[in-house]
Amino acid sequence: MVRYSAEQACDDLATHSGEQLESWVTQGWEHRSVFRLLSSDSKLPPGRIRKLAVFLVKGSTRFVRGNEIALEGEVRDPFHLREVLEPSTQRGFEAWFECLELEHLSTQGYYGQLLPAFFEQEVQRRFEVLAHLARHYSSLSEELAVWRNLACAPCTDGRWRKPGEVYLQNDLLSRLFGNTYAALELRGLEGDRAEGLFVRLGVRREAKDEDIVAQLEQDAKSGRPTPQSVEVRQGVLQYAAGQKDFILAKLLLERAWLPDDKLEGYFPASQLYRKDIHDFIGARRDLGKRVCACTIPNDLNLNKVVRLAVPSADLVIQHLRDSIQNTGKVPQRSLVWLNSNANQLSQLELARLRTFPLFKRGEEVYAQPSRFFRKDPELGEWRFTLNDYDQRQYSQLIEKLGIPEQPRAEDWVSVLLEMGEHYKNTPSVDSENMKVARNCVEQLSRAYNQIQKDKRAERPLWLERMKQGP
Repeated sequence: MVRYSAEQACDDLATHSGEQLESWVTQGWEHRSVFRLLSSDSKLPPGRIRKLAVFLVKGSTRFVRGNEIALEGEVRDPFHLREVLEPSTQRGFEAWFECLELEHLSTQGYYGQLLPAFFEQEVQRRFEVLAHLARHYSSLSEELAVWRNLACAPCTDGRWRKPGEVYLQNDLLSRLFGNTYAALELRGLEGDRAEGLFVRLGVRREAKDEDIVAQLEQDAKSGRPTPQSVEVRQGVLQYAAGQKDFILAKLLLERAWLPDDKLEGYFPASQLYRKDIHDFIGARRDLGKRVCACTIPNDLNLNKVVRLAVPSADLVIQHLRDSIQNTGKVPQRSLVWLNSNANQLSQLELARLRTFPLFKRGEEVYAQPSRFFRKDPELGEWRFTLNDYDQRQYSQLIEKLGIPEQPRAEDWVSVLLEMGEHYKNTPSVDSENMKVARNCVEQLSRAYNQIQKDKRAERPLWLERMKQGP
């Protein structure tokens, strides 16, 4: 009788499925006899044996091919992601199984490949997977690399994001962005363990200025501005104004993050006018640029950093002229703007301003800059003193307009000429104006005497001696 060889057994088993072997076992066949026969021929290639469906799955009665199963290792697999060989089947054949080179269920293969794939496929079981990972992450290292690039961090807005894009719930970001920033959702997970896992994966504990910028830019990509996004950016401006070094404002300088008042998009500050621009240049002018939907906090240092577009002096001066002509009043916001930008005004623009009645000389009565002095000129109704408020509020503009502290010789002459023109057909002058006239004459006399005295002081000494004779 010809002996049944391992070679023949290998050929026969290759034609049968695992389901057929399972049915034979139920009929009393002892499947380990296959291993005794196959292991008796050391010349059989391991690859050929691994293609046979003779390997019993742990915890079941199923048989699968060796290429579809792994040897049990230290990894615990509650999700049954990989078929594991029933350990008892190896008993007595340990050396032979070693030669088969079956795959071992390694931590790298499980946590770095199988579990991430399962996480992505089984959406309903994601929190179970994360809870398992949170219990075992402390012993892992390279296996976590794939999770850092996986959208595995649950957020309070219901979305899943990569850990590096997410923050632990943060007071600053909550204050600035409400519930719109990517905050980690830990409900349904073991708090401390889960937090430790996500910090290890790259979730950020604290928000830096760069994170605020990133959040603003991310929001800007989500669509057109809304009233809520305007409110968020207003809060960011208030926060930036409270910083000593204005680092945040500097980071935002050229970025498109501020909404326009029509909520059509986000723009750099330099492309937007301030919200109250029409207070400076009037309501019906073609601006050529958009208007910012946010109000910039009134902080001089912040305004140096958040540089909104500046209207031309010509627009401001036109609005000033129109307002004076139409209402008889000077728009104070225009004066404030002109004072803030006094150093940029041209000589031509300053000359135009000198022709306007800019400053109050009485209740709702205005006069041109040339009729004012910083100190009392004692010239009655003919010249005036700038009030203390105007001198404080518009000091730079006053300096550029050349308003002197006290009258000069040409001012007294001008007053006398004006008085002469005014009284040329009048037989008498009232006492107050007569006092002004005398004051002008006295001041001119003193000025003339001082000039003569100065000239004498400049003469050579020998000229004075010649007057005295020999």
